[in-house]
Amino acid sequence: MIKPRPQLKPKRKSPSILFTLGGAIILIVGGGLAYWLLRHQSSSRALVRGTALVPESALVSLTMATDRNTWQQLSMFGTEATATPWAEGIQNLGETLLQPQGLDFEAHIQPWAERQMTLAILPPTLATVEDLDTQATIWVVPIRNYNQALTLLNNGTLTQGQTTQTRTYEGVEIREFQSPDGTPAAIALLDQRWAVFTNESASIDQVIDTLRGQPSVAQLPRFQAALGSIQGGSPFAEVYLNLPQASAQVASNPERPVSPEALERLQNVQGLAATLALDNQGLNIRTITWLKPNASETLTPKALSQSMAKYLPQDTLMMSSVGSFQQLWQDYNRNVGTQLLLPFDPRQWRNNLLSSTGINFDETFVEWMDSDFVGALVPSDAGQGAGLVLLAKATDRQAAEQAFQELDTAVRDRFNFQVSESTLGDRTITNWRVPPGLPVASHGWLDNNIAFMTLGSPIAERILTPESSLSQASLFQTATRSELRTNSSTLFIDVPRTLSLMQNSPFLPQLAPSAMPYAETIEAIGVTAAPNNAWSTRYNIRITLKQPS
Repeated sequence: MIKPRPQLKPKRKSPSILFTLGGAIILIVGGGLAYWLLRHQSSSRALVRGTALVPESALVSLTMATDRNTWQQLSMFGTEATATPWAEGIQNLGETLLQPQGLDFEAHIQPWAERQMTLAILPPTLATVEDLDTQATIWVVPIRNYNQALTLLNNGTLTQGQTTQTRTYEGVEIREFQSPDGTPAAIALLDQRWAVFTNESASIDQVIDTLRGQPSVAQLPRFQAALGSIQGGSPFAEVYLNLPQASAQVASNPERPVSPEALERLQNVQGLAATLALDNQGLNIRTITWLKPNASETLTPKALSQSMAKYLPQDTLMMSSVGSFQQLWQDYNRNVGTQLLLPFDPRQWRNNLLSSTGINFDETFVEWMDSDFVGALVPSDAGQGAGLVLLAKATDRQAAEQAFQELDTAVRDRFNFQVSESTLGDRTITNWRVPPGLPVASHGWLDNNIAFMTLGSPIAERILTPESSLSQASLFQTATRSELRTNSSTLFIDVPRTLSLMQNSPFLPQLAPSAMPYAETIEAIGVTAAPNNAWSTRYNIRITLKQPS
């Protein structure tokens, strides 16, 4: 008998956080670090993906292993002092995700479920927006023991003893109830193979439609090929972010207006996916972004010279490099995704530079910066602070020299900087100082076509005469090790020494005390990126973790 759908009145909630590109990275890295503590017993066992049941409109899906019996493996990395906050963080994560549904993983799910589950967040629909003012969340759990799951459902264990009302949709019985905190919840068992939990009953209808043949995340164009290219290393979690849906939600925020041109360009990107795995040195995250088949553009990023790290001292705190600054600048100007990650307005900056110095940045500098570019933070010789160094391979040295001459003239005539030259060996260095002679910046040339500029602490001598290079540092080599054969960009952070600098400098942002125990378990972060083909880009993220003492 079909019973009427109950009119549940959920408590009001504040709007959920929109998933942006930045949120995806937080989810990938944060979720991966969290699951570092939850590695399942048989790491070679493939994940059972619930994405076959997740509607293609989902904003995000996360499939992860769930065996909690390996929490003792916390001792693999870090120290005894960091084990407790990690474990507490995982417990809080479980409580945050499951308690609103009135569920406890070990008591209600683990006895009958496989060791994986998929979490998905769906965009609002006409059916869901009336009942809930946050986005619908669904859990898709593969069933290992159907009879036990059915018994727990029938005796009220899975619904926490709450009064349920039953309805059917496409022949599937759906039980609706209110969680202990008063929020709506629903559960259904599908084909004796899957259990679906949700905070909005209408979302189960979408899952059932998907099971019956409507498009799923797993059927998205290029999804299988993209995910297949980042397999390996026995991953314990997989993440997918629907970039068109996420960007559309971001664009609807009146506080962060997005131009139609930028939004249209981001709509060409189908998605971002990642797999997370462990090795004996830490966490390895393989990520890929890909374009829709009908995208109006293809990917042609320039390869990065593997030798650029050799120009930096071995104790460099952090560095970021790209194969072409010109391409990076152009992409940033027109790509809303990168601007969401780093809220910097290039047009305003360009206009401010023009009005203050008379220099057109695009015409004077960007034109000859169509090759390798590096930005790095390097400690000073005295160990007091650090300076920023920029390296750019000039495709036209004469144009580059003219650009620096114009910049020297502007800071001298308009800002009263003291501009003078000095020599170090056979190299000439131009120095900027402010009265009474405090150093501000220096610039010059390395080799024949590598221009350098330093800002802040005087570190030019360290760049010109390094005792040993970053490329020779074992921590750098470990963090940036990658199967990607030709990189188009690299990021490296020496976490302990960078944290020390942040804590001891009044000019740098401070890490929240609650985050310190987690950050202190990390030795280094390395990211490499490269084009995978004409429609996708690969990223390798390595988080090197401290070994047990």
